Amino acid sequence: MAGPHVEALARELQEAVELSSVVDSQGPDLDRSIHVLVRVDTPHVLRTGSTSGRGPLHATSVGKVLLGHRPDAVLNQLLKGPLDAVASATITDPSVLRRQVKAACQRGFAEAVDELEQGVSAVSTGIHDGRGVLVGILNVDGPTARLTRERRKVVASAMLRTTVSIEADIRDQEAAAL
Repeated sequence: MAGPHVEALARELQEAVELSSVVDSQGPDLDRSIHVLVRVDTPHVLRTGSTSGRGPLHATSVGKVLLGHRPDAVLNQLLKGPLDAVASATITDPSVLRRQVKAACQRGFAEAVDELEQGVSAVSTGIHDGRGVLVGILNVDGPTARLTRERRKVVASAMLRTTVSIEADIRDQEAAAL
C-alpha cells in the first residue's frame, strides 16, 4: 500500500528512501522490532546502505523515533546504561539524547548526522495507524555532504507530507475493514 508513496518520495528527493514496519514498538528488543519492507536507492553514485536496524538505537534516526514511542519509565531504564560512541558525533550523554528524542516527537521527525558512521546522515518519521500506534518508520539516508542542514529541512518536510498520505491510506484501509 505504501510502496507508491515511497517510490514517489525517492523520485522527488533523489535520495534513498526506506519504509520499515514496526512489529512491536513496546517490546523489549526494540532493535529487532524493525523490518525493512521496501527500499528505493538513490540514482547518485555516492550512496549509503540501509541504516534501519543497524547500530545502537541512540545512534540512528530510526532508533530515536522508536525511543520516542517508549513510556518514560522504559526510556529512563534504557538511558541508565552507557551510550557507546560508534562514530565521531554519536550522542553519549543521556540528557542530550532525551532532549533530541523529545524534540523529534514534537516536530515529527528525527535526525542522525555522523552518529552511526562518519559521513552518513539520516532523517526518519514515524507512521501511525488510526489509533496512534507506531506501525512503521520512513527513513531517508545519504552522505552528510549531500544531506546538509538545509537539505535535511527540505527532506523532512517532504517526508512529513508523505507520512500524512500513508497514514490516511492506513485509516482508509482500517475503515474499509470494519
